[in-house]
Amino acid sequence: MKNGLTTLVNRQDTEHAPLDLSRLPLALHTKVDQAKSQQQHRRSENTVKSYLSAWASFVDFCDSYGFNPLPASPEILMAYLGQEMTRTFIGQFNGQETARHLSNSAIAMRVAAIRHFHIEHGHDSPTYHPEIIKSLEGFRRNQTREVLHDDKAPLLNDELGKLVSVIVDNQKDLVKSRDLALILLLRAGAFRRSEIVKLKVGDLAFQLEGLEITIRFSKSNQDGRKEVKWLPDDEAFSANDAIKQWLEISGIESGYIFRSITRNGLALRTGPKEDTPILELPVLCGADVNRILKGYLVKAGIDVHRFGAHSARSGFVTQMGSDGEDAMKIQRRTLHKDLRMLSTYNK
Repeated sequence: MKNGLTTLVNRQDTEHAPLDLSRLPLALHTKVDQAKSQQQHRRSENTVKSYLSAWASFVDFCDSYGFNPLPASPEILMAYLGQEMTRTFIGQFNGQETARHLSNSAIAMRVAAIRHFHIEHGHDSPTYHPEIIKSLEGFRRNQTREVLHDDKAPLLNDELGKLVSVIVDNQKDLVKSRDLALILLLRAGAFRRSEIVKLKVGDLAFQLEGLEITIRFSKSNQDGRKEVKWLPDDEAFSANDAIKQWLEISGIESGYIFRSITRNGLALRTGPKEDTPILELPVLCGADVNRILKGYLVKAGIDVHRFGAHSARSGFVTQMGSDGEDAMKIQRRTLHKDLRMLSTYNK
């Protein structure tokens, strides 16, 4: 353990020591800047938001006891983790308020955020201290914690049919066309919401009997390997015709497929509005997908607390499994690397 920790610390010092560009000719300085510009892509936008929230919690804790959060000592980090590992909070569980402890992933996010900001500013991270590592290992295996798994129900054909009926009743043709294509593709393609909003027209290839979709980046594919999903036309609740109709009625010929629509529902939004400063680009984001889905769940009279955007992904796996489809076929749609992980989506 000691040698491993020393290696990690030494590696940090090497990676985060200031670069001495005086060792290079001026002609190479621009190339160094070009390499450094790639660093902005290291973390996704959602990860950065989560890190900022977790880091703020640690900073508040340190401030309340008069300690410096950056660099932080292993002792103050240990005290902070002790607080977070044992405190309970009131959270929503299937629509009910319930007391529970923080999950493994919540604690791991806090540790990752603290490590990130230390490394980002050239400091040794206290998260590598052996006592911290041992405490985290124990927390993960502690079976006395009050842990509740708020798993969302799968969106099966019965619920999907009700959603489709509500969507097609929408009097605003542009909104109806977009939302029908969005919800059907979310389920048919077993997409994560972060993936579906990044799809572009160039990623679609309509063929004689189906649709081929190229996935360039995803949660499990951060380095841009080409992955392909095949969606046949003859599948129940196929999204293929709905996508064609949306592209035709919206006039979208390139760029992102799913765009933001003006409040009156008559046109695509072309830029941010003065009264909506949060909107930076006229495209949908992951939160929009969840909001749109939940809106139709309410209209369809379905318990909104039981479902979320991820219900479409688990719903595809569960429905195909109950229909007797081969696991390998399902895996080719979800792009899971491990069948054991795929099995957790079968509810």
